Amino acid sequence: MKSITKVLTVADLITENHYTQALLAKRMGKSLTYISNRCTEKEPWTMDDILFITDLFYLSDDEMLQYFAHPSEKMKPRKRIRK
Repeated sequence: MKSITKVLTVADLITENHYTQALLAKRMGKSLTYISNRCTEKEPWTMDDILFITDLFYLSDDEMLQYFAHPSEKMKPRKRIRK
């Protein structure tokens, strides 16, 4: 049987942390429409948005990538860069 992996979204993150889009909008100083358009992927998140949400929900780098990477990149294993 094939394993199915769920692609995580910021909407999932908001729900898992008992937030609403309205509360996130207030915390970020943005409009509800602004947050809604990004949660539905109509508009991209800015780097400032990503960093704010990462700090707000205490996301690790790997967790941040799960929520904010392009959907085609979310399912690919990351390659380690050797220094």
